[in-house]
Amino acid sequence: MVGARGFEPPTSASRTLNFEAKGINKINLAELSNWYLTDRINTKGLTHSSQVTIERHFRHLLQDFETLPNSLQLSEWLGKRSLGARKRLFETYRAFGRWLEKKKVIRNPWSDIDIPRVPVPLLKAPSPKNVAELFTYLDNHYPPELAMRNKAIIAVFVESGLRLFELSAINLADINWSEQTIRVWGKGQKEGKAPFGKTSATLLKRWLAVHQGDGNIWGIDRAGVQVMLKRLHKATGIICNPHSFRRAFACLLRKQGLDCLTIKDLGRWESLEMVQRYTRSITFQDSLKFYKGVL
Repeated sequence: MVGARGFEPPTSASRTLNFEAKGINKINLAELSNWYLTDRINTKGLTHSSQVTIERHFRHLLQDFETLPNSLQLSEWLGKRSLGARKRLFETYRAFGRWLEKKKVIRNPWSDIDIPRVPVPLLKAPSPKNVAELFTYLDNHYPPELAMRNKAIIAVFVESGLRLFELSAINLADINWSEQTIRVWGKGQKEGKAPFGKTSATLLKRWLAVHQGDGNIWGIDRAGVQVMLKRLHKATGIICNPHSFRRAFACLLRKQGLDCLTIKDLGRWESLEMVQRYTRSITFQDSLKFYKGVL
């Protein structure tokens, strides 16, 4: 299973075949899954990480099934996975089943499977104190220029709420200094803007004064950013990854009294539910401060 680099989508003639008449056990899973991935890439657009995830999920399924499993077979197969993996896998296959029906290939074969329920952990986010500790560690253990770059990366993550693929693609022309925003291409290749604060502005200007490389402003790709953050986490023990910084962005804004709808727009989330998930660490005491401030 290699997505757009594997099977070509079925021809127009094969798309009109009555797959349902052939029976579910005769439908080639590899061919349809590759067609599905190619269609998603060509229409909705997929981030690199989403494409890799979907490919991996189908590889798991293809290890045990050559044809589409029925709902009983898929339920039993999912039941052998861990709770977290069970839910993530099913979300991919549910979207695939709906796509099969939309393309008139076959009625969704898994519409009667309930969404697996898993406990939702309380995901913590780095605090401003944690960020200050990371900055201190960088200043004390890295050459000045690298410390400056890495601090700028962390500041932009926290103050802008950028995803990893968005941050790693920033070019100089994307930065609007007067507006203090960064042009980004988000999920589905949607153009948007992300704000940045005073700390980011200061560190970015210092870094760009000494770095004049081509391509993105950092001089390293997304893998390089990930490696840098993993090393920081290992050295300091502080939660330090793109998702944790995105949570920090949302939580900091909530603690300042911004409503979830405003945070959704600033962080370019697709739903309020996602903002609520990212800010679950906000406590009653945090909300009580807003209440007392109003009264």
